[in-house]
Amino acid sequence: MTKVEPSVDHNSPLGSLGPQSEPTVEEKPKRQPKRKKTRLQDTPNFRVKQDLIENTMASLHEMFLGRVLSDDKVLRGPAVIRLHVKTEVAIRSIIQCMQTVLNVPKVEILQISTPVSMKNRYQKKGFLCYFEITDVNMTETVLNTIKANFKCFERCKVARQSSRSTLSPPVCNAPRLTAQLSDGA
Repeated sequence: MTKVEPSVDHNSPLGSLGPQSEPTVEEKPKRQPKRKKTRLQDTPNFRVKQDLIENTMASLHEMFLGRVLSDDKVLRGPAVIRLHVKTEVAIRSIIQCMQTVLNVPKVEILQISTPVSMKNRYQKKGFLCYFEITDVNMTETVLNTIKANFKCFERCKVARQSSRSTLSPPVCNAPRLTAQLSDGA
């Protein structure tokens, strides 16, 4: 039996394993044409959440016509419930949630306030929904109804008056400092 030894070319980049051929000249890679930058406005979901927030708030204001507070007024108290309406699921569910609250026996909504939460100067994150009901004793029933039917509003709470806003600012009784002249320096 005769063994065949592979020929060894020490100058080949493949060493002794590759086929014997002439070295090739490397070609320059061809440049790919630059892709045109996609503007955010041209993407399919541009302003979808913004429009959803605006349309939902308009529907809420129409639903409670005459009972919506202006943006500069704050609604707080023991009969006021706060809902965080910031996720897309919550924004899509708030109208149905408020209709459910209206269907609870012995509950009537007196006032509603919807301050907007901003992500930055130009972009809305969502809004908060404060609503005041007639009977303070029904707040637990309303909260339980909301939590049982709408998973997205599990964080709903009674919006009590904050203790910081009811206290007067602290008074400083520090002694007044007067200028004194030194003796020689």
